[in-house]
Formats: sequence, C-alpha cells, structure tokens
Amino acid sequence: MKRLIRKIIRFIRRKLRPAPKGVSPPIATNIRAARAIYDFSEELTYESIPETAIHDAKRLLLNGVASSLLGRQRQENESLLDPLAITKNSGPCTVFGHSYGVKFTDAVFLNAVHAQVYDSNDGQARGASHFGRVLIPALCAVAEQKQVSGKELLAAIVFGYEVAHRVYVKYRRNRPDGIGVAAAISKLLKLPLEQFTNAIYLAEQHGPIVYPGPRNIDTSANHICNAFLARGAVEAAFLAQAGITANPMGTQLFLEKDLPGGQQEFPFLIGDVYIKPYSVCRFLHNSIEIILSLKQSYPNLVNDIEHIEVELGKGANFVRKFVSPDAYYKSAQFSIPFNVACALLYGEVNHQQFEQPYISNKKVQELQRKVLVQLNPDNNLHRLGSGAYPTTMTIFLKDGCHIHREKIYPKGSAQNPFSDQELIDQFYSWADGAIAEDRKQQCVDMVFNLENVGNIGELMSCLRSEPV
Repeated sequence: MKRLIRKIIRFIRRKLRPAPKGVSPPIATNIRAARAIYDFSEELTYESIPETAIHDAKRLLLNGVASSLLGRQRQENESLLDPLAITKNSGPCTVFGHSYGVKFTDAVFLNAVHAQVYDSNDGQARGASHFGRVLIPALCAVAEQKQVSGKELLAAIVFGYEVAHRVYVKYRRNRPDGIGVAAAISKLLKLPLEQFTNAIYLAEQHGPIVYPGPRNIDTSANHICNAFLARGAVEAAFLAQAGITANPMGTQLFLEKDLPGGQQEFPFLIGDVYIKPYSVCRFLHNSIEIILSLKQSYPNLVNDIEHIEVELGKGANFVRKFVSPDAYYKSAQFSIPFNVACALLYGEVNHQQFEQPYISNKKVQELQRKVLVQLNPDNNLHRLGSGAYPTTMTIFLKDGCHIHREKIYPKGSAQNPFSDQELIDQFYSWADGAIAEDRKQQCVDMVFNLENVGNIGELMSCLRSEPV
C-alpha cells in the first residue's frame, strides 16, 4: 500500500511540475508531434530551403567532420575495435581519417566516438545539446551506404537540426539528439508515415539515456556515450523500415516551437548553432578570449598577475575546479583555471594542451591556482538571449592595479560568428595528421559545392587517409 501511495504521489507531482525555464508550452505531443515532423519532412526539399540555411548546413558538415578528424588522432580509440567486434574493411563506409571501410552502423559509432573525444563539436545556442556530434556521423554513414546525392544530404542535415532544435522530451536527457537523427535518417530512407513515426518512437523509447558532460568527465566513457545514442537512433530507423513498431503512448514527446513553413513563416534555427573555436566547454570561451586579447596589449601579463577573479552565471559550477597533475585529459576541457593558465602561458588554447606534459606542467599548475571562479545567480544566461555566456573578469596585478573586462557573446555564437575562412582554417588545423593536404582542399571545395555532388561517396573518399 505504501508503495502504491508513493507511486500516486510521484505521478501527481509529475503532472503538476512546470516546464523547465525557457521552455514554452508544447504545441504538439506524441502522435501529433511525430505526424508534424513527418509532414515537415515531406514538405522540405533542397529547393524549398533558404540559401542561408543550406550554407549553414555546409558549415556544420565541415565542422562536424573536423571534430571527428581531430578526435580520431587519439590512438587509444583503436582499442574499441576488438571488444566491439568491428572489423576493418568489413564494409564500404568511411571512418574519417582512416584508410579502411566498415559497416555503416560501425562507421556511425566510430565517427561519433571521435566527434566527442575533444569537446570541439557544435552546440545548441540555448542549452547543453550538441546535435552535430551524433547527426553528422549518422547522416554521413547512411548517405554513403545509400549513395545519396549532395542535395539530399544537405536537406537531411537541415531537417535533422530543425527537428532536434524543437523537440523537448519530458523527464529525459539528450533525447532530442536521438530523435533528430532518427527523423533525418528516416527522411534519407524516404520512409512512409507509419514507419517514419515508429522510428521516432523507437529512438525515444529505446535509445540510451546518456549524459556525456560533467558527471562523466573523468572517465573514458565520456566520448563513447553519444556513439551509442547515434547508432541506436540509426538502427531505430532501419528497424522501423523492417516493420518493427512501437507504442506512441509510451513516448513523452513534445514540439516546443513551430516547424518552418505552413501558413506562417517560422524561421529556420540552424543558423543559431554555436561553432566552437576552441575544443573546450562553451562556458570557458569568453575567459579564454579575454586573456588572449589582453596579452596583445600586455605581453608580460603572466608575470604581473597577483590573482584573477572570474564571475559566471548560474549553471557553470562544473567549470570552476582546478586540474590535478595526473588528471584525465577530459577534465582539462572543463576547467576555467586550467585554460586561463594555458592562454596566459602559451598565448593560445588548443587540443595539444590537454596532453599529460601540459597538464602536469609546474607553471600551469601554479598559475591555475591564481584563478578564482565565482557564480552570480543573478547573471542569467537566458535573459540575454541564445548564445550568451556572460563573463566578468578582474585581473589583480602585483603593483596594486587591476584590469576589468566583460564579455557576453563568445566567438562562434550567432552574434559573433565564425567566418567561412576561419572555419576552413580550423578544418585544416584539426585535420592535420589525419588526411593529406591535397585531400583537405578537395574536401573543403566539395562541401561548399555539395549541391553539385551526385554521390556522397565522392566526399567520403576525400576523408580517408589514403586513396581507396
């Protein structure tokens, strides 16, 4: 009886629980939401998408591939092949930066693993989701398997981001990523209504509940979590195509915002996606940029510092900690003190500084202890709109003076965007050592002219470490 009473109380509390802050009342639920997503898929063609959204899709494709190429260079991930029974040359699909092909589900998994090795993947403008780390590996693998055209892939990328941006799944974490993947793959496969909606239900109900962020920072599982999510969502679409069904009433699916099109012209949200200039958590970016900017005017700044105080908005508690000399490399990507110290000492922040010689460096260890991070509960991120990461920094100098700086929108946000050339330069840098120079240029040229590519396999062959 007591157990039954507790269940009833929990049920009532869930019903009375308000939607999270920043989440508007849902416009469609469960069956209606899935049908709305399907209708949007049917209406959305390459020709119907605004040129700006198509260009944004190209940029996110290049950035997503670059993230996987960067992560591929940590050789420890080769150890995943044997326990997961992934066999080289077992299929036609590309593992970015490698010479061999694998089955499409294995390509999804490995490229998604590599996309999260460094915290370099794109991000939802408001929120913690990073759609590109699952969407780009999934779409590239299935597009190569099915030999689709560049136009079809671009339309699926836009569609996947738009769906993932609008989906809210009550009481769950990271399901929008999986639902966006399942919907985008269903679009590529041209699934009819019943199969399409079953793919969404399967992805929502049976996908893993993963959280690759702060709770999992100090484990190597951090970058594997999203690979299970991506592969599971892809498999949901293929299972639905094979006739597997799911009960829609088991789904807690909502659409927060209207999809583009219809009687009103709702904007595409793909242009609001945050592209990272640094392979660290976005909460760190403004602090890094303030230091890098100051070093241009104060070359000797590192020797004149007494201590530094950084103030962030609420929700950033997990980036305050110091990094121990023997810390796992992931910890360094979520630490303001560590990255401020690197920016001061080296005049840059890049993935190489997350290797053990840099983490254990005596000067880095000493300097990070001078960085104190405080949270201001009144400094509300959402009050300033999407893409805002308000940061206040005060640098106290040994001569008694101090330097005060404030920054709201970091580089890479919609309000302070990466230029195409900056994105291309980043791709060249992150792909360094993974693919040859001439193949880098071929890849860039092909991505920005993807509408003229008849078979996406042409692009994938450029992303292998040597000619196929």
